[in-house]
Amino acid sequence: MNLGLLTDRERQVLLLLGRGMNNRDLAKALRIAERTVKAHTARVLGKLRLPSRMEAVEEARRPAP
Repeated sequence: MNLGLLTDRERQVLLLLGRGMNNRDLAKALRIAERTVKAHTARVLGKLRLPSRMEAVEEARRPAP
């Protein structure tokens, strides 16, 4: 997984996804709109070529090499 493709905010979203947070909780934690969380999540999935949010969670939980 090439995290260098992600912005700082997208990395934050990925980290919180890995902690099992839903969109509402992510929005509150980052003080952004839920719609913005959805946009960041979609960009993370696209940049990392992941098919689903669940795959993103698994990648976020995977130990770094």
